[in-house]
Amino acid sequence: MPNPAPVELLLITMAQRDVGRACLVQPMPYAWDNRYLLNAIARYPERFVGIGLVDGTAADAPDQLGALMAHPGMRGVRFNVFDGDYPWF
Repeated sequence: MPNPAPVELLLITMAQRDVGRACLVQPMPYAWDNRYLLNAIARYPERFVGIGLVDGTAADAPDQLGALMAHPGMRGVRFNVFDGDYPWF
């Protein structure tokens, strides 16, 4: 697991550098658990939008994608392509 990177620390850094908004990208160490990302976006909707991570090899990948993108503030999704075998995509 990576070192903790609380969203509050990012907000402080953004303020120090006069950055008003940012796009948060789901890191791979958290795999497909987008809860922290979604929570940060919900807590600070005026500051953050998000790019989530979906397991493209899962049988329910299309449903995961739809559910993730239904959240306000989500702007995109990324896939980790290892073998490119996503028959649904």
